[in-house]
Amino acid sequence: MNSEQLYNLLELPDEIVNELKEYDCNRNSVLNDAIKEMLLKRKSWEKGVRTLQESVGPDKNGIQI
Repeated sequence: MNSEQLYNLLELPDEIVNELKEYDCNRNSVLNDAIKEMLLKRKSWEKGVRTLQESVGPDKNGIQI
């Protein structure tokens, strides 16, 4: 299944689909090795989640991806 098929199955609004397509073309991954390490260890998981959330930024559309 490709992204377009998934968007159709989820019945996402065109505005969101367009933003997802633009993001896919321009994204820079914020999930670096340090964050991955924090997320994979139970004692540092919460810090890893906070760090990742700070790196990703606000969810202005409320879609929680």
